[in-house]
Amino acid sequence: QFVFSFDDAKIMDLDPSTGSCIGVHPSGERVLVGTTVGWIVIASLSKNGDTQKFAFSCPSYRPAQSISWIDCVNFLVFYACGAVIWWQLDSAARLSAPKVLHIMTLGTSGIPLCHAFDSARNNMFIGDSRGNIAFFNLNRALASGDSQDTARNPDKILSRVHDKEHVTGITILVKSGVVLSVGNDGCMHQSRLDHGDLRKLIRIPIPNVTGLRHVWNVRQPNGDESAVIGGYYGNDFVVFDSILGYEFLRISTGGRQR
Repeated sequence: QFVFSFDDAKIMDLDPSTGSCIGVHPSGERVLVGTTVGWIVIASLSKNGDTQKFAFSCPSYRPAQSISWIDCVNFLVFYACGAVIWWQLDSAARLSAPKVLHIMTLGTSGIPLCHAFDSARNNMFIGDSRGNIAFFNLNRALASGDSQDTARNPDKILSRVHDKEHVTGITILVKSGVVLSVGNDGCMHQSRLDHGDLRKLIRIPIPNVTGLRHVWNVRQPNGDESAVIGGYYGNDFVVFDSILGYEFLRISTGGRQR
């Protein structure tokens, strides 16, 4: 597959079999494809006939495990080496070489899997495959004067929040500042920032789900916030309000491995 490399400013031949993950732009007009060799390919999905593909990378970071868009110009790439890189596009309207804003290394034995970003306070929370949650205050990173391509360690790590199981989802209750996380230990955990220090609060078992996958903060019309959980119960994927117990949907999928 021939793509234009932003790094080398030339056409390169990239093996399509190295593709490992995908992230579709919020507009649906472009897509990012991560590879096992570290390259990230950005391509247009618009119907105007644009078939160009561009590749970029951050040397020594590979392979790409997953990709998540924060908004129309900012996205995260999760690497199996235990790092998460925040990239930013120059423009939401055209394909251009992204720049690195932050390189966050977890410093744990786990692989980063999920995140939650508090844009009001510029705080990032990242869960990994060994039950840990890492906290980064990105204001401190900007104030330190370090280069944007300088890797930084977490301000705080909560170890084994979900025992040694995968942390599969994180969200933030904005009004209270509580950080909610779910994982393969079958529990929802609550943590809170206390004067810049992330502390554990309580652990709540979720018995009506055998495989927790997501947690969302849903704003109600009156301003209240609800923790909505998605996960598997046997072969069914269910979505329900963890506080009220109301089940929104149940879909038979054939199991969580499909």
